[in-house]
Amino acid sequence: GGKTGTLLDPENRDVLYTWFSGIAPLNSPNSIAIGTVVASPQNWVVRASSVAQTTLADYLKFEKSDSRVASRSN
Repeated sequence: GGKTGTLLDPENRDVLYTWFSGIAPLNSPNSIAIGTVVASPQNWVVRASSVAQTTLADYLKFEKSDSRVASRSN
């Protein structure tokens, strides 16, 4: 679950700020929270939600494959 947002700097309209905060997986004792802010030029947008999605997917794959991480919750 998560929430996204977009911000513009009134003094520098060439930069778009996006943010994302969330938690995954939901309803799990092993959930992880993430907060991401990305500033990118208006003509080349990388959104914070995309960065967070990639980061969470990589972390969850690592957690699933690493018995040391999985055993912390047991």
